[in-house]
Amino acid sequence: EIEHEGKNDRDAMDEDEDEDEEHEEDVQMEYEKRKKRYKNEIDQLNAEITEMQPNMKALDQYKKLQIRHKDGSTESKQLKKRVQLAWNKVEELKHNRSRTLQECFDVISKNIKIIYAELTKSRQYKTGGRAFLDLSGSEPDPFTNSAIFNVMPPGKP
Repeated sequence: EIEHEGKNDRDAMDEDEDEDEEHEEDVQMEYEKRKKRYKNEIDQLNAEITEMQPNMKALDQYKKLQIRHKDGSTESKQLKKRVQLAWNKVEELKHNRSRTLQECFDVISKNIKIIYAELTKSRQYKTGGRAFLDLSGSEPDPFTNSAIFNVMPPGKP
């Protein structure tokens, strides 16, 4: 009977080992099934991503564009400021040029009156003739107007 029990124990152990092996095979098969299913899902998702063709660098490109825009905006403001300064300088030069021309014109006009009177002076006409130098035109800039030289010889009204 002991022998019979030992045999039963061995048979039980063999059965346990068989069950363990079967269980391991089942686990291995389940693992392979899941592995295959997950691999298929990954392949499918990769195919979908490829199909969508997302631009993974879009955010970087957007940030670079933002920086360029900011730099361009800053540069634009600086250039506008420089243009305004240049424009102000041009206007100042125009004003100074017109003022200087007017000052010179006034001196010349005054001297023409004196010189013409001296040149046309005689015994009969002690004061000589009269001469006038004027700017004609309605423009505020004297460079766009005409200079008119009027003379009146002595003895002519």
